[in-house]
Amino acid sequence: MMRTDALMDMVNSMTDDVALVTQVPYSNDRLGFAGTLEQAFGGVLAEDYFIGVALMKRGWKSAISTHPALQNSADPSVSKFHARIRRWMKLRIAMLPHMMLVEPLQDCFISGLLGSLSAWYLFGINFILYSIIHCFAWFLCDYALIRTLQNGPLSYSIIDFGKGWVVREGLAPVIYIRALINPNIEWRNGRFRLHWGGQIKAS
Repeated sequence: MMRTDALMDMVNSMTDDVALVTQVPYSNDRLGFAGTLEQAFGGVLAEDYFIGVALMKRGWKSAISTHPALQNSADPSVSKFHARIRRWMKLRIAMLPHMMLVEPLQDCFISGLLGSLSAWYLFGINFILYSIIHCFAWFLCDYALIRTLQNGPLSYSIIDFGKGWVVREGLAPVIYIRALINPNIEWRNGRFRLHWGGQIKAS
């Protein structure tokens, strides 16, 4: 789906040194918990990364349009959402192997645990208090971000967003471990083996 002024917005992002304008992928409003989870924490595809790298090596820049790209996956479900997130993790790790070490640190609960331990050990700050403040601040930032992307009221309550947020953040370590264990990628009706550098071959 495209808004009426989306093309003009992308054209306005083009300057003399910009070769590529992309948009943040964002799900359009859908009913149900799976739709909420999809909109709050959707993934991206990998080819935009490789295109961007190729253009950057040629001295060009890329820009992000102020409009998100409204795109919905077919038949939303929690299991399909998790499968897509695992596929996304596998691709990132294959493209940038050092991501294997830092990938878990971008999740709220893992980084909160490390931060709480560090704050307690170095400064004597209460472990539980730090963890609560950390998680609450992370939650508010994520909520503010989705409200910004939505550019209007959400189709669900902050309570429903909170449920999706807890599921996504709580299952992040499990999704990460499953992505490491199985390097195969299932896409549509095909099954592919993922190799370093992001190359895939039919398996």
